Amino acid sequence: VLTCLARSALAGGAVAVRANGPDVIRQMRAAFSEPILGINKVDRDANEVYITPTFSAAREIIEAGADFVAIDATMRPRPDGRSTAELITDILSHYNIPIVADISTADEAVAAEKMGAAFIATTLAGYTSYSLNSSSVSLELIREISSSVSIPVIAEGRILSPEEAAMCIQAGAWAVVVGSAITRPRLIARRFAEALASIEHGS
Repeated sequence: VLTCLARSALAGGAVAVRANGPDVIRQMRAAFSEPILGINKVDRDANEVYITPTFSAAREIIEAGADFVAIDATMRPRPDGRSTAELITDILSHYNIPIVADISTADEAVAAEKMGAAFIATTLAGYTSYSLNSSSVSLELIREISSSVSIPVIAEGRILSPEEAAMCIQAGAWAVVVGSAITRPRLIARRFAEALASIEHGS
């Protein structure tokens, strides 16, 4: 199912896919040649840091065929006790692969670039206890990060419409990752239903 969704998104104009887990990535790699940004969510219920939190988690998705590997690059403690810098060093010493740093603040973005990340993604903005929580994408954060780092910035998180995606690019993002607004029909249907619920017929 996920591979079919990915192929549909690519047919619609997407240029790459962000996918979770070695099995899914392996299936997608066999189905198409477009770039795969891989993540590996591990022990999600047990740890705050669960997006590719360890070297072994990264190795699984790299060897499954991911072209990029995204990791949690926030300031929170990792489940294996190692630092984000150590994880990035471990990955780069074993594989020639670009690392995408999923961050929640501009300070984390600056730090991730110094550690060797090739891309910054705003994936975790609003999802850490110390980052601003919002129901919409933070254009101000994108502007701040874009002016603070020299590597490309990927806008991700709470992007619900083409208009919001365009605003992210205008704010300085190099690319945009759209998740639920494309891949989760129940949430898409709910947004339409909620928008129409308070509208009277003929008004």
